[in-house]
Amino acid sequence: MKKITAFAFCLTLAFFLAACGKAPVSSTGGASLPPASSGSAASSGALSTAGGASSAPASFSSSPSSESPSVDTSGWTRRFISLPVMHPDGGAGEKALVILSAPTDWEYDNYTTFTRDGIKVAEVLNLWPAASGASPFTDAMTEPYADNSFYPEGYGLLSTEDTELNGNALRILHMKTWPDDADKPWYPQYMFYELDGYVVELHFLTDEENGRSADIFRAVLGTMELHFSEKEAGGSSSSGGA
Repeated sequence: MKKITAFAFCLTLAFFLAACGKAPVSSTGGASLPPASSGSAASSGALSTAGGASSAPASFSSSPSSESPSVDTSGWTRRFISLPVMHPDGGAGEKALVILSAPTDWEYDNYTTFTRDGIKVAEVLNLWPAASGASPFTDAMTEPYADNSFYPEGYGLLSTEDTELNGNALRILHMKTWPDDADKPWYPQYMFYELDGYVVELHFLTDEENGRSADIFRAVLGTMELHFSEKEAGGSSSSGGA
């Protein structure tokens, strides 16, 4: 009787160990999936292009609201730029005075362009009335940069980022280009910044895909002011001091 009981115990133990050693089967074929990244909220999309030309899909990402980057602007130089307001029909109307501060080593041409060491680093392009509705940005503002057929493969518009700066809507087109006089790719950031019911377009140029320049660019935007008067704003000028 003891032998039968011992044999039954050993048989039960063997079945138990076999069950414990059996690996579970994954519904994904055995490969474990990585956890979803909480820092990525990108969804794939494509901007429409003029003339029906094909364009590479642009990645749209939404970033949380952000304040001006922690860049010391106290020693920067205030600049004064006169821009006409562009209307939906393509005409230019009244002028606005755009005031911003920029690093002291950004040389200003007293018109719309900034250079550093003889190389263009920024340009203030356009000023539009903001669109009504959920977004202040219109296709007319961004479509000219959406057609990647003019660029080699892998260049042109890489992604579109929608975020905020100081509580104002900001859309950034992350570009990749190869200037004729450069020995490596450049990564311009075309920024569209909603301010006081208008959208200002600024192009910032850098050879850094990600770096300190991005913080400086946003800091420049964070100093921007718009002013209107009954008369058209005068010519562009600049003054020293922040």
